[in-house]
Amino acid sequence: MKKVFNIVLIVVMLTGLIGVLTGCKKDELDPNKEYVSINIPSNGSTYNQTGYMILDENVLKVKKVDYEDTSKYKDRTGYTTNNLYYFEGVKQGNTEVWVIDMYPEEVLDIRKYEVSVDANLNAKIINSQVLENVRVKSDSISFKNSVKDIEVNFEDTGIAKNMYVSAWPNTINVIGIKTGNTIMTVKEKDGSNKKYNVKVDSNLNVEIEEM
Repeated sequence: MKKVFNIVLIVVMLTGLIGVLTGCKKDELDPNKEYVSINIPSNGSTYNQTGYMILDENVLKVKKVDYEDTSKYKDRTGYTTNNLYYFEGVKQGNTEVWVIDMYPEEVLDIRKYEVSVDANLNAKIINSQVLENVRVKSDSISFKNSVKDIEVNFEDTGIAKNMYVSAWPNTINVIGIKTGNTIMTVKEKDGSNKKYNVKVDSNLNVEIEEM
C-alpha cells in the first residue's frame, strides 16, 4: 500500500507542477495569439463618459485591461485616464467594437472598429471609422444597487445593446444599433425579472418602456 500511495502522491505533485508551469492566469495574454488592443479612456468625476460595446460577443470578448494608475489624480477632478483593453477571439467571424463618448442619455461620438477573427482565434482590426458629434439619444435605467450582478439580455442584439461604462455603476445604458423594436429582460440578483420594450428609430434614438 505504501508504494501505491507514493506513486499516487508523485502523480498528484507532477500534475500540480505541470499546471503551474503551463497554466495561464485569467487575464494573461497568450504570446502565440493576436489580440485587438483599443484605448478606452475613463473620465473621473465628470458627466462626460466613455464606454464600449461588442456587437457580437460570440465572436469577441475582453481578455485583459491595463488600467492607468489614478493615484496621481487623487487631488483633482475632471481628469481622464487611458486604459488599454485587449480583446480576444472566441470564434471565427467578424464583429465590431464601438467606443462611445456620451453624456447621460446622449451619445456624442462613436468610434467603430471592425474586427476579424480567424480560425486560430487571432483577432485584428480590419477597418475603423469615427463618427463625431452624432448627437444620438440613448436611454438608460438606474438602480439603487450596482448592476454588476444584474443579467441583461436582448431578444435582438442587432437592434440595441447595453453599453459597458464603469463610471455609472448603477445604470444600464442602452445604445441603438439599427431601426426596430426588441425586448430587453433584466434579471436581478434576487432572481426577479423585468421586461422592457426598446424602440430604436431611424436616427438611432432609443426609448425604453417597462412592460
